[in-house]
Amino acid sequence: MSQPSFHKMSTALDLDTSLMWSRGALVLCVLLVVFLIFKAHIATRRPKNFPPGPRGVPFLGNLASIPLVKSYVTFAEWTKQYGPIIGLKAGPLNLIVLQDPADIHELYDRRGHLYAGRPYNYIALNHVFDPEMGQILLFQRNDRLLKRWKRPARWFLSQQGIDSLGPIIDAISSRCVKALVDRPGDFLEHLRVWALSTPLVALSGQADVSPELFQTYFYRQKLLTGLLEPGKTPPVDFIVPLRWVPARWAKWKRDARFVREHQEGFYGEMVTRAKAVRERRRAGEPAGEYVCVMERLMDEEMPETEVKWLAGGLLDAAFDTSSAAVLNFVVAMAGHPDVLTRARDEVEVVCQGKVPNGEDVVKLPYLRACMLEMLRWRPSTPLGLPHVTESDDTYKGYVIPRGTNVVVNAYGLLHDPAIHRDPDTFDPSRYIDAAAQNDELLRSTWVFGAGRRKCLGEQYTMQELLTVMAKVVWALDMAVPAGTDLSVEEGFDGGLMMKPREGLVVEMKVREGRAKGVEGDWERGEAELRRMLGQKVEETD
Repeated sequence: MSQPSFHKMSTALDLDTSLMWSRGALVLCVLLVVFLIFKAHIATRRPKNFPPGPRGVPFLGNLASIPLVKSYVTFAEWTKQYGPIIGLKAGPLNLIVLQDPADIHELYDRRGHLYAGRPYNYIALNHVFDPEMGQILLFQRNDRLLKRWKRPARWFLSQQGIDSLGPIIDAISSRCVKALVDRPGDFLEHLRVWALSTPLVALSGQADVSPELFQTYFYRQKLLTGLLEPGKTPPVDFIVPLRWVPARWAKWKRDARFVREHQEGFYGEMVTRAKAVRERRRAGEPAGEYVCVMERLMDEEMPETEVKWLAGGLLDAAFDTSSAAVLNFVVAMAGHPDVLTRARDEVEVVCQGKVPNGEDVVKLPYLRACMLEMLRWRPSTPLGLPHVTESDDTYKGYVIPRGTNVVVNAYGLLHDPAIHRDPDTFDPSRYIDAAAQNDELLRSTWVFGAGRRKCLGEQYTMQELLTVMAKVVWALDMAVPAGTDLSVEEGFDGGLMMKPREGLVVEMKVREGRAKGVEGDWERGEAELRRMLGQKVEETD
């Protein structure tokens, strides 16, 4: 009889112990959840003495009120209420938006050593770019690799580098205009091929861009932009478990894999072509007058992996900025016939009927003013790439914690009616005066950024833009259909780059008596490419 009784007592004791452990585990789980909730709540609260901004909600901060598309328009409106320095909370992330030139100059230039970093991006670092390199130049962290890469990039994009590229810029622009004359309905593709071709030749010596190559490249760039664009991917930087979702249920992982594989292949092909030319040159075989950037870097014994990712990153950055800018230029001119007429009259007087080239653009101040006004009217990079603070800082009594993302709202600055009269009006006369072009307050080149991370390609971009636009103005009539809406809200896409929406129509046709001139200019350009590159150049349109 004692054994069953003992057994019952033992069972009861085991049950009590089990219940005790269950209650303890439950309590621990509850405490852990409470701790995590409390930690998340603290992380999403505004720091003390943070710059003013709209009130957020617990755990989200201002995420619910920041639009995913064209946030720069909303930021410009908030500036009217909170001032030119806005402090926001995007979940646990601290974000500051700047819109006053004096503040930008102080933080990005005078305190540049504190504001030259780039924010951590899990997708870019772990799924897109080469892990050995970290990221491409544009997104590279503020480290020794960035400093080593800047030197050759500065040379390529300097006036000396641009001068050596002059005949190539002119030839690729001539090729673009011929394509526009032959198939004007495909103007979007032609201008994008132009934006890819010039830096591709400059960097790797490759002058042929087939339709298949371009289509795959453009598709990859669209995927890459989506991966880097806020709100287009899950918040894996903040919510770690989202990183573990299998690729079959995570489109961003599949997109990132395609981008990475295409970059490896495309950049690798650039290296292969440059190496082949280098070997011909060393063997004393014809290799052309122009020495491409990748060949120069290999001559300086830069590691091949660095050559590949430095040049590939420069190519992508050049394509994105140039393609958006040239499309905006064409739409601006087509939508403002009086401006187009005045620009055309200037080209006619200066060039006296001949096709303009790169040497003529310095004599075309009104065309240059049109370009500068385009950068103001529809800035291709309306929000600068974010900088991140390397340490805590205090400015105007505001506390800016270490790790804060800081962006310049170029769109808001360039559309501030207190700075630019009638900011929504396309009026190139604003920049006829050279003083306005360089004035820190009035200049439109804020789209190239500021401080230590300012885009190195400002001169290069403007030279190639002016060259192709001088030829386009000389050769083509351009117009948009009556009633076309060219407002920021309806006429332009809202991604990282501001560019015309895909369905926008620009009617083009060759001007009377100009077809023969376009043909001759194209033939001269192709012959010049063959001479410069020392190789057969495939005919493309």
